[in-house]
Amino acid sequence: MLAPRLIGNAVQLNPAIMLIALIVGSELFGPIGAIFAAPTAGLLQALAIALWYQYRQTHKEEFSDDDELPAEKQPGELPVSAARPTVSTSEELVKGE
Repeated sequence: MLAPRLIGNAVQLNPAIMLIALIVGSELFGPIGAIFAAPTAGLLQALAIALWYQYRQTHKEEFSDDDELPAEKQPGELPVSAARPTVSTSEELVKGE
C-alpha cells in the first residue's frame, strides 16, 4: 500500500485520509472516482482550512490570544534559522579544509 502514501505526500494528506478517500471514491464512482480521489480530498482539505482561518479571523473573541494564525504573526515572531550556507571551492577540497 505504497500508493496512498505517495499520492498523499504529493497532495499533503495523511496516508490514512488518502486511503479513505481512495476507497470512497472507488466505491462511489469506480475507477474514475479512484483517479480523482486525491485531488478531491486535497481540495476539500484546502477549503476546510481556508474556512477555518476565515472563521477564526471573524470570531476572534471566541479564541485565546495565544493561538495566533500564521498570517497574523509579526516577522519578529517567526522562527529564524541561524545556519550559514557553506561554500567550498576546489582548492579547499584539495587542501582538506
